[in-house]
Amino acid sequence: MFNMFKNRNRIILTVFIIWAFVITFRLFYYTSYSREHYLEEGNRNAWRNGTIPAARGRILDKDGLPLAWTRRYHDLVIEVYPDLCRTNSVLVREINGKMHGLIPDEKKEKYVKKGLSPSEISLLRGYMEKYRGVKITPRLERIYVDYPEVRRILGKVDVYNGRYCGLDGVEQEYDSELNGTDGMYVVMLDRYRNWIPGTWKSKTEMLPGKDVMLEKSLEDILSMQKKKNEGNEL
Repeated sequence: MFNMFKNRNRIILTVFIIWAFVITFRLFYYTSYSREHYLEEGNRNAWRNGTIPAARGRILDKDGLPLAWTRRYHDLVIEVYPDLCRTNSVLVREINGKMHGLIPDEKKEKYVKKGLSPSEISLLRGYMEKYRGVKITPRLERIYVDYPEVRRILGKVDVYNGRYCGLDGVEQEYDSELNGTDGMYVVMLDRYRNWIPGTWKSKTEMLPGKDVMLEKSLEDILSMQKKKNEGNEL
């Protein structure tokens, strides 16, 4: 009986020694051998790189009158997809009581309000710090003078990889000049993927696109198109 009890103690002691050895080895592994790897992995998960989109340059007539330019807007996005931001559905109702214009997307996984005013951005600052899935995103929009004749000469643009690219006309001919260089930044996120105040750092400066000046004035373009249309009617 005594020998059996003694053997049992030896087994328990052996198990504890093995367990202690495993714990010690794992502790050494994570704190010494793989420390740099896990620190790097943690920083990669916490820090995020972002892009500051460059505004496309203006197209001017020979008198310096803007014919095409880029306007920057800011939009509110509230994510409400299941299992992550479902509680934001209550937030949507609260914000709708203070400002109108929140519209759900097709899948109803988020609500968007376009073209925020400065006062609305100030109002939303507290919500962004408190709630996850609430963010204000910049948006660039290409604006043209309201003359179809001029629009045909200026051409069209389309969005490719988040940037405007000229498809035809002046927009395509001077695409490399009109395109700027996007800026880059890095910011640390909390566990809810929100920005941590004071961690935003600029990596490269954003350089806006150059302005392009045409050889004709707006009046010249309209007059030229009018004569062309009259010639086609004859």
